[in-house]
Amino acid sequence: MNNLRILTTSAIGVAAVIFQTHLAIAASITLPDGSKCEGEVSRGVLNGQATCQYASKDTYTGGFKDGKFSGTGKYTFAAGGSYQGTFKDGQIEGKGVRLYPDGDRYEGEFSKGEPNGIGNYIAAGGGGYQGEFKNGSPAGKGTFTFKNGDRCTGIATNTQLNGAGTCEYKNGNVYQGNLVNDRPDGKGTMTFADKSTYTGEFKAGQFAGTGTRKYKMVIFILVPLLMVPLVAKEH
Repeated sequence: MNNLRILTTSAIGVAAVIFQTHLAIAASITLPDGSKCEGEVSRGVLNGQATCQYASKDTYTGGFKDGKFSGTGKYTFAAGGSYQGTFKDGQIEGKGVRLYPDGDRYEGEFSKGEPNGIGNYIAAGGGGYQGEFKNGSPAGKGTFTFKNGDRCTGIATNTQLNGAGTCEYKNGNVYQGNLVNDRPDGKGTMTFADKSTYTGEFKAGQFAGTGTRKYKMVIFILVPLLMVPLVAKEH
């Protein structure tokens, strides 16, 4: 994720309007690079609500404090996508929603401009991840939902599940055990849709090594049939 710029302004160009007052007044500011802002100004910088059109064609509408993004606001990127939520000291910080140019969507906690904390990432093409993030990537406890409908829950490292986890497959099978890169690998148990099980070793999602297969016991109860004549007796 791109970090947002920290916007700072000086009294140059607006001093004639604010008269060195500490009270916030409405003013227009043009920055040296051609960026333009309109909003509340005090002490020579933006303080309060304002709207900015940057030279890069990015736009921001929301709160400022001492010339930096602060409070709630919306930043729209010229290259596509946007962020709407809270800011602090000129950066994305707190809770918000980030829309990406490819249509992906993240909603949750941010720190230093990136997903950090608890959030929900939904891919435009299907699937996603809900859980803990660190430095913009899945890290910690979470659940991956895949495009085909499979779901795996466990500990995310390097954007994939590794270690103890559970996978629920679209075909009704359920796996509990060790995962490597989102797939059964190591010791685990697969419970099939028919309730039979396999417990043993897996490798890259396949049975490997030794294991035990148990089938669901089916008990048949035979009930004697009442013999009924097919032809009625004559009277």
